[in-house]
Amino acid sequence: MTEPPPYDWRKPIGVDYALDEPEFMAEYGRTMSAWGNVEHALGSVFATVLNVEQVFHARAAFHSVISFRDRLGMIDAPMALVTNTFPGEQWAHLRKEWGRLKDATSKSSRYRNILAHMHVWHSPTAGTFGWKDITRISELPIDAVERKKVTVTISRMRDYRKSFEICTRRIGEFEGELKKAMKNPVRDVFPTAIDSGASE
Repeated sequence: MTEPPPYDWRKPIGVDYALDEPEFMAEYGRTMSAWGNVEHALGSVFATVLNVEQVFHARAAFHSVISFRDRLGMIDAPMALVTNTFPGEQWAHLRKEWGRLKDATSKSSRYRNILAHMHVWHSPTAGTFGWKDITRISELPIDAVERKKVTVTISRMRDYRKSFEICTRRIGEFEGELKKAMKNPVRDVFPTAIDSGASE
């Protein structure tokens, strides 16, 4: 049987003028991968706040829920219990930071949804871009400059990716603070208490 010709992903597919398509698709893949890191980090926070032995089971349960809003709700319930059980500034800080993280990740999830549901188009004047679904093309501005303001471009996807990466970093830092607080819940209430991490 004859082997198919080798596929070169660096070459545009489709119309001849879509020269930026490979760069667009590469950035699309990087950006969606960065969003996956956000969800993975949140799954880790879910397992941490539950304080379970079977971490992977908790993560699997988290990822079995489809709606991102519901996933945040899964963290919200035990987080409220944990952060309101003990007094102290560390818990007040964690409550506030979790609220800020929820807002940031909710906003970023809207960017993710734009990317997940957009249709990719090619234009000889605007290049490769993303825009809603295939039935909404009539809503696009005719002018190329105005069109770039409302469509998903390579530059806009990079901004989305950066916001996802910032969320992932902040979630990781939050989880580290949460673990530290859970090891010694009254650390800042009774300063003489021995931190379990320091006694090891």
